[in-house]
Amino acid sequence: MIKILLIDDDQDMLMLLKQGLSNLGFPIITAASAEEGQRLFLTEDFSILITDWMMPETNGIDFIRWVRQQKRDSYTYIILLTAKTDKEALVEGLDAGANEFVSKPVLNFSELRLRVSNGARIINLEQSLLSRNNELNSLYKQIKNDVVAAARVQKSLLPNPELRIPGISFSQYFRPSEDLAGDIFNIFPISDHEIAFYLADVSGHGVAASLLSVMISNVLTPGRADIDLKNPGSVAEALNKRFQLNMETQQYFTLSYGVLNLPDRSFQYVSAGHSGILKISGESVNLLQATGTAIGLFPDTSYINESMTLLPGDRLLFFSDGLTDVKNSQNAYLNSDKLISELSNCTGSTDRQISCLIDLALMWGGNVAEDDISILAVEIPGLVI
Repeated sequence: MIKILLIDDDQDMLMLLKQGLSNLGFPIITAASAEEGQRLFLTEDFSILITDWMMPETNGIDFIRWVRQQKRDSYTYIILLTAKTDKEALVEGLDAGANEFVSKPVLNFSELRLRVSNGARIINLEQSLLSRNNELNSLYKQIKNDVVAAARVQKSLLPNPELRIPGISFSQYFRPSEDLAGDIFNIFPISDHEIAFYLADVSGHGVAASLLSVMISNVLTPGRADIDLKNPGSVAEALNKRFQLNMETQQYFTLSYGVLNLPDRSFQYVSAGHSGILKISGESVNLLQATGTAIGLFPDTSYINESMTLLPGDRLLFFSDGLTDVKNSQNAYLNSDKLISELSNCTGSTDRQISCLIDLALMWGGNVAEDDISILAVEIPGLVI
């Protein structure tokens, strides 16, 4: 509600001004000095302030400066009454914080009523905007809470670091560029002697990418009868049929999926438009590349399994392209050759090698990563690296 504080040390003028503004319908409180006005201003909420300039003790200019120093949630529109007409005086009044001037003596109350009405419209607009901002802030907090909750759900779909799978060990790293990520990965037994692991990277970021990543995780779940999790090529083809490119969202994803047979250490894998898989044998590091296209681009794509036999101590490192898409100050990307060089010089546990890659990426990009970064490293125990 609009409330007016009217200040003038001349009681007759004070009553005259109050009477002249009474037909506007706004409550009007009067004060005979700036000091009295200060006490009222601290205890009540005034939207419009009308004050005389020349008053004993504290004048109108000093009072306006005091008002502008107060911390208030809402704005106060100030009209300064003055007989001064020179440019310097007007500049001084504006500099102090006045919004309008009305010349004294006030002979035309229609002008004063017009300026008060203008001030009331501005205050109403400001209050409307403040109310709308409060609604938006409340909505933002609700959305933020929902996004944080969704991020917790998404993170719960990743492998439990405490998970123990006989015959292998694994380490992981997950850093979303936003609250929600388009990356998803997992590792799980598909029989008593076979382990499957994958890493998928959905195009884009945020909610839409994370929703698709969750759908991928739901499909790549042990026990499904509609997909052969033991055959990487069949997995890629099934996903490609299920998740064809949506022209509205323009979403697709890349995928590395592999199956390890524990007794003979044979490894079959497919790479669908993905960055590849790093194979680490001691200090020897190689990039396993495959030529399959990304999932969702072409409906009749066939995917061919690649295969090899691993040795005790060998490691496989799946990574998203957020690791190689980091750019330095010269706008150059951190490519896979640099990853291979770093791993060749970084021996130790899988956790340490992952740390070396992350440190390299952050140093290369100046601690800025524009894309999600995910790493899943799998080791066949045996040799100590």
